[in-house]
Amino acid sequence: MEATRALPRLIILGAGFSKPAGLPLSTELLDLVLTELHAFYGRDTHLHRSLPAYLDFVRATSGTTPEPIDIEAFAAYLDYRHVFGVLGSDTWSQEGNRDQFLLRWGIGRVLHLATPREDVIPDLYLEFARRLRPRDVVVSFNYDLLLERSLEHVGQPYRRFPHRLSSVSATGGIVDCERDEQEVTIVKPHGSLDWVSKAPYERKLAYMERSSLPGIDGRAFAEEQDPLFGSNACSPTHQVVEGPRLHDDSLIQIYTLEDLDTYYANQQIAYSHPPLVLAPSDAKQLYGATLRDLWTGIALGGFGWGGISVIGYSLPIADPYAQQILYEVVRGYQTGLEDPGWRIGPMHSIGLVDKRSSSSEREDLEARFRFLPSEYTRLHLDGFDLDEAMDVIFPDTPIAMPVQQPSTD
Repeated sequence: MEATRALPRLIILGAGFSKPAGLPLSTELLDLVLTELHAFYGRDTHLHRSLPAYLDFVRATSGTTPEPIDIEAFAAYLDYRHVFGVLGSDTWSQEGNRDQFLLRWGIGRVLHLATPREDVIPDLYLEFARRLRPRDVVVSFNYDLLLERSLEHVGQPYRRFPHRLSSVSATGGIVDCERDEQEVTIVKPHGSLDWVSKAPYERKLAYMERSSLPGIDGRAFAEEQDPLFGSNACSPTHQVVEGPRLHDDSLIQIYTLEDLDTYYANQQIAYSHPPLVLAPSDAKQLYGATLRDLWTGIALGGFGWGGISVIGYSLPIADPYAQQILYEVVRGYQTGLEDPGWRIGPMHSIGLVDKRSSSSEREDLEARFRFLPSEYTRLHLDGFDLDEAMDVIFPDTPIAMPVQQPSTD
């Protein structure tokens, strides 16, 4: 008999999820960032100065001038230039050059200013938040806080890390299942506009401690002067993870900013503590080690999900790894749909929601998701809305249990 307990659902969000709330798509982002940086700093920035070098590179290698400039290609150019030390002694830090820092900070500022405050969130997102259940997992490739604010508005508990642990030891940790099952999990593998990494700060303190002259406490000076973690911090912070953690858990380096208005009004903070966001580049995973543990458990046992939906995420060229992960999840999910021996609870159709107006746009999206089993997949390509899209994302009726064929032995 099919189990009656609802299985957790996996929902994947891209920029098309946030678009109805007025947030920009990736194709709009670069112009907005450049305009915002120019207005904020009142002069050309390191990011503006990198544009002519990028255009020279494109013209020399392709014979064309890109119009408009593709943010994914431009960000990849900046990433590779940093990783391979093209700027030599002008390399700013292990985490990136100044133009990359400004791009990340500018993305965060643009999205922070565009994200609706909790008291004016559109009903579409509040209804989405109400339909989520504890144990559901939402993988958001968006940097904005629209989902978090929607969940807070409707009173739905959530966390932004894979599991809570009740205790840890030298050999591992024990998951706090009781608390885990009371929350929605939000996974943001490309970072969040309210996250920063504390790793560079701790590395700086260690360096100052090693290199200080006798009688000079360089570490204490660095601690006091730091604009984010020092005594005059521009914003309070706290760790994203909560409770006991293993000592080598990379997520313990991620801190949440509590005062975003002040942080994104600080002209100096971008060069020392840019937000932990992976710029939209096919080289982004060169900087993704801190965030990689967020994927823990998601790609395993696809048959353990009760539903899978993708909203406004079109598997961009800059995310080839995401296609492979989603393929593995869907393959396991299809096994559960088709083999009663693997099914452990009610399973529903796969939902794909996006905004595609022309037939060629629809064909392009379907080609990118050709690995979705058509017989178990529902499409809604008129955009994320309160009516049909919600039914596709949260179907009421599960897929019938396949009939076990009698043995011929």
